[in-house]
Amino acid sequence: MKVQDIMTREVVSISSDTSVSEVATIMSKNRFHGVPVLEEGRLIGIITETDFYVRGTNIFLPSFITFLQDIDTVGPMHSKKKGFLKRVIQAKAKDIMTSQCITVDETMSLSDLLSFFQETNYHTLPVVDKDKKMIGIVTRTDLLKLISIQKDEIV
Repeated sequence: MKVQDIMTREVVSISSDTSVSEVATIMSKNRFHGVPVLEEGRLIGIITETDFYVRGTNIFLPSFITFLQDIDTVGPMHSKKKGFLKRVIQAKAKDIMTSQCITVDETMSLSDLLSFFQETNYHTLPVVDKDKKMIGIVTRTDLLKLISIQKDEIV
């Protein structure tokens, strides 16, 4: 079997201008570990759960944005801080996405895919053609479903 046999072809994706808050909602609602960022059908990046954490801090960006949006008054503030907070509130997918994302080919064997998942901490891999056009997505869950189905067939 190959990646093409288990990948999801109807992929939920976002554009680079999608707000970080909306990305978080999409991922939470669908229980995704990652969501691809597309422009004109081509993969330009991916956002995973770890991209939501501000590097070097314990700040989870969607919660921080919601907190900032809910504050009625912040009081007197230096213009640099106001500018920073405005940028945080207006953050877009392009601001946090990983643009050099790992992809797989639809003809990759499932044993190679399993080995890759075991060797890395990845949960979600975009499947692209030679032109970087998105044709599907494959996850660890897809492999687990396959193992579950085969176990039921044996029993």
